[in-house]
Amino acid sequence: MPADNASWTACEFAPTLPAGDSQRSGRNPEAMSVSDRDLVSVVIPTHNRRERLVRAIASVKRQTWPDVEIIVVDDGSNDGTFDCLKAMAVGDCVLRVIRNEVPRGAAGARNQGIAAASGRWVAFLDDDDLWLPAKLERQVGLLKANSSASAVSCAFFSKAPLRRPRIVRVNPDVTEQEMLKRNCLGGASVCLASAQVLKTIGGFDATLRSRQDWDLWLRLFRAGPILACEEPLAVYNAHLGHRIVNDLSSHYVGRRRTYFKYRRLMDDETRKGHLAALLYCRMVLRRPRLPCSLAMLRRIFDLAGVGGSLMYLKWHASSRLAGRGRRHESS
Repeated sequence: MPADNASWTACEFAPTLPAGDSQRSGRNPEAMSVSDRDLVSVVIPTHNRRERLVRAIASVKRQTWPDVEIIVVDDGSNDGTFDCLKAMAVGDCVLRVIRNEVPRGAAGARNQGIAAASGRWVAFLDDDDLWLPAKLERQVGLLKANSSASAVSCAFFSKAPLRRPRIVRVNPDVTEQEMLKRNCLGGASVCLASAQVLKTIGGFDATLRSRQDWDLWLRLFRAGPILACEEPLAVYNAHLGHRIVNDLSSHYVGRRRTYFKYRRLMDDETRKGHLAALLYCRMVLRRPRLPCSLAMLRRIFDLAGVGGSLMYLKWHASSRLAGRGRRHESS
């Protein structure tokens, strides 16, 4: 095994538990096998979010679907996460821990989890998100009833500081062009997919700094039908800590890479929409002087059309007001 990667499972170093304790932890170890057709492998990548991770794992433990293994990939944490995981794994044959001394990024960590998965299905959970108890049961039920489907998503609650939670619906009944325009299916935490399909399409694209979930949904969409539960079954936490979605530079790099990856599949309208978004990101990142900024905005409006132009005008006005507020506070 490479020096920068280590893997532990509770069954490798923990004493054997009485049958009752094993069942309370989720599964009887004697019943676990690679060929178990009802097993769901839950992959959780994590990096320096120990307290949030414990809550995420607890939400998996509360699932009403009984056949679950949890694979946590600690991607180079230095906040005590790994020691916490090792302590949690003692006596728990449901929890498996993989440790990367050198971080590989969320996509690389998820791919390690996919490779280690024993289940028929693989579900993903970000370490700062949560699941409602019926999440896996509802999604597995849909996939078992539709054997040709490649994956299933679900509605979810979106929580942000100082805002009331809202329900976000997903829509799998879309065309390929609609999928190419935007992510219609949510983030990784709502995805449950066939393990076989995931391994066939190569898992997540580890070259992307952002938009990894959108890229995965696109390839799953091309591999087979995608289903969705209308019931909200996950909680997306838009907290104030570091998230890729809050990093405009990473967003720009990821969006640019996915644009070049899929542009040959896009029609003219879809290409223009992506170019408008990329130009806007670049304008915000570079903060050009007013004449250049106005010229870039005109180009963005030409690409985005009427509806898109109104959206970018609103964003630009909001960002300028926020910038003035920050300058006033610092003066």
